[in-house]
Amino acid sequence: MCCFALGCDDAKKKPASSAAFPKMPSASSQKSGANDLLGDGDIALDEPSSARRGDDNLAAADPLARRGSSTTTRAASNGSNVAIDNDRRWAILLLSFTGDGHADMARSAIAGILTQLPDLKDVRIERVGKGSAIVTGRYAAPADADAKEALKKVKTIYASGRRAFQSAMLVRIATAELGPPPPFDLRTLRARFPNIKPLYTLQLGAWSTFGDESLKYAQCRTASEQFAAKLRAQGVEAWFHHDEDSETSVVTIGHFDSTAYDSRSTLFAPEVEALLDRFPAHLVNGEPVEIQVKPGESASSRRKQAPRLVEVP
Repeated sequence: MCCFALGCDDAKKKPASSAAFPKMPSASSQKSGANDLLGDGDIALDEPSSARRGDDNLAAADPLARRGSSTTTRAASNGSNVAIDNDRRWAILLLSFTGDGHADMARSAIAGILTQLPDLKDVRIERVGKGSAIVTGRYAAPADADAKEALKKVKTIYASGRRAFQSAMLVRIATAELGPPPPFDLRTLRARFPNIKPLYTLQLGAWSTFGDESLKYAQCRTASEQFAAKLRAQGVEAWFHHDEDSETSVVTIGHFDSTAYDSRSTLFAPEVEALLDRFPAHLVNGEPVEIQVKPGESASSRRKQAPRLVEVP
């Protein structure tokens, strides 16, 4: 099915699921039970007294201090590799297609656009959700003057006597590489165990811009992947997961089934407990996070936040 076509106007109970640490974690909302990956809502689990916390032994130099490239290589619609500026992740949506054969429909449609509207520049196919989209332009944010002006012009384009893209809008496009995920991408873990539900992993850290314009999400992605690689070099089963919408990347370690946590005894399985002993602090942008045991008490009651058991999506 095609949405935003030429001249067309139509356009099981789990913990709360949202971006991990979309803001700095509050002292009153963090527990060490099981959560959905990238979830900031708590399950009603008691905090196990056996999960010891101490000084973090891997919070070395923050990888964010090493400025990484903000460019990613991805496959273009013609099959070649092109460099994409991760800081310009918005585009103007012209047409979108869903359902079976969406990729073929998009390829057919873009051929017609390029023939009828040769002056329309940088027209390409992007994968969006479970469908395909034809987009144009690259912009840093929808509020950019260039983006607004370009959108206004696109909406005034005529074809066959009518406005061709009157429902056009600015959308965020993916920056990750197309094709199979990298070896340590958390998606590969789920692919290995498609029938294990729930499948848990231990979230050790999160990297995010937190709305700070001085940070680039490309740096967060790079930092999380570097940290996972560092852990792998130490023999630790480490994974990374990127959430483009929240501009948050997380690093997790290990994988466990439903026996990872016993809600009746509030105890973790021995293999989870061993990892909590080895890595007692949860990191945010490479630094341990401290929380108050009881809100309102003095600073002396603060302790390092523990890693959290999360469910692999």
